[in-house]
This record gives sequence, C-alpha cells and structure tokens, in this order.
Amino acid sequence: MAKYQSIYFLQKGVFKMGKTVSRSKTTARKSKISIGKIAVLVILGLLALILLVYLGRNFLIKTVVAIEVQKAMGMKVAINQLDLELFPGELEIKGLTVYNPPGFEGEALVKIPSIDAEFDLPTLLAGKFHFRYLNLNINEFNIVKNYNKELNLNRIQAIVKANSGPATTPANNKSTSFRIDQLVLTLSHVNNLNYSKRHPSVQRIPLGIYRERFYNLRSIDDIVKLVVVRVVLKAGLYNLGLPLRALDAGFSHAGNSIGNGINNTTRGVNRFFKKIFKK
Repeated sequence: MAKYQSIYFLQKGVFKMGKTVSRSKTTARKSKISIGKIAVLVILGLLALILLVYLGRNFLIKTVVAIEVQKAMGMKVAINQLDLELFPGELEIKGLTVYNPPGFEGEALVKIPSIDAEFDLPTLLAGKFHFRYLNLNINEFNIVKNYNKELNLNRIQAIVKANSGPATTPANNKSTSFRIDQLVLTLSHVNNLNYSKRHPSVQRIPLGIYRERFYNLRSIDDIVKLVVVRVVLKAGLYNLGLPLRALDAGFSHAGNSIGNGINNTTRGVNRFFKKIFKK
C-alpha cells in the first residue's frame, strides 16, 4: 500500500511540475508578445510623429521664419505662403510683409513678393539654417518720417543694435546658426514719405537694383542692414541721420564693396559741406 501511495504522490508531483513548466512557458510567450506589441506601437508612434512633422513642416518653418524676421526688425511680420521641399532642399516664401511700428503712417515698411532659396537639409535637421543660395525680391520699401519727426528706420532692431555698439557676432564666426553663402538682391523702388511738414510730401524713387550678389551673410540682421544701406546709397538719402558706418561694420566679407560705397559717399558729402562753408 505504501508503495502505491509513493507512486501516486510521485506522479502527482510530476504533474504539478509539468503544469508549472507549461505556465512559465505561457508567461514567457505572453511577455514576448507584449514586448513585441510595445515595440510595434513605439515604431508606429515614431512614424506617425515623423509624418505629422513632415505634413506640418510648412507651418513650423513659417512660424520660425516669421519669429526670426520679427526679432531682426522689431515689427509685425506676415507671411502669405511658405513651401518647403526637403528633397532636394528648396524653400519658397510668397507675400512677406513687414509692417510699420505704431505711430507711423502707412501699413508696410517692406513688401517682398517672393523669396526662394536652396538649403542644406542635414544642417536644418540640426536646428541651423545654411542657405547655399537665397534670392530676395523686394518690390516696395517705405521710409516714413512721422509728424514727430521720427524715422521708422530708427525703430528697426538691427539698426538699433548697430547704433548701440559693435556687433556681438564676429564676421568670421563659423559656428553661427544662420548662414547664407550667396544672397541675390532685387529692389524695385523706395517711397520717401515725410509727414513732419505742414504739407506732407511723397517721393517715389526707382532704385533699379537687379540681382546684385552678396556673400557669406551670417544673420538676418546682416540682411536687414544690407538692404537699408543699399536703399540709402542708391536713393541718395544721406540726410536721414542713419549710422551708416555702424551698419557697414562686419560687411567686409560680403564681397560687394558696400564699405567703399559708404566711405565714398561720406567723403563726397563732407566735401560738399566744406565748399558751402568756404563760401
């Protein structure tokens, strides 16, 4: 009897052991399945995020561009349309308008119908802007002196910074997060509006700046200062009281003799006034 009992208990123990082993195998399979499901969900989530970023890339870049331009200008900015093609790396902006600050007549300081550019995708993914080429087409530039004899250009942040001291970013800084290898500038005309007199005057000055090329610009501030300097020199508006020499600081690398133009202009104005005082 004892013999049969021992056999019975042995069989029962083996059965229990087998049951435990099968349970552990089932648990292992379940854990493998759950890990697999989590991995699949993570991958799907990442793909969905990448797709979402890709589909919303135009809105994201449009917001970034508007913020950066607004920082350089210190004024409200609007962009009608922005198209970003990651492959082969092309950007197109249509209808960029920089509005005048409060207290100045007229709506716009600058109207830019189109900007098109070629950029490096790896640099953009690293959070930096490196444009191999940027074509800037400006249709209208409005210089306004209000009834308090204030000039709208003196409200531009890039000009305020240039007037307050030396540039914080050296011209040869290679680690900048913004770089343009080649800028092609077209600028149609400038309107000089003076509301400080009893009878306001409006002067429309054709500039004829067509596809002028500049190189190695390192910030949006550089673009703003470059455009302002070219407008003033080309239109002959030397009496606006702008800090031309300060605006020119750091443009020795731009390659289009802006500094020479400013120096020649300054010398010419000085000679003109010397002649007057001699008389």
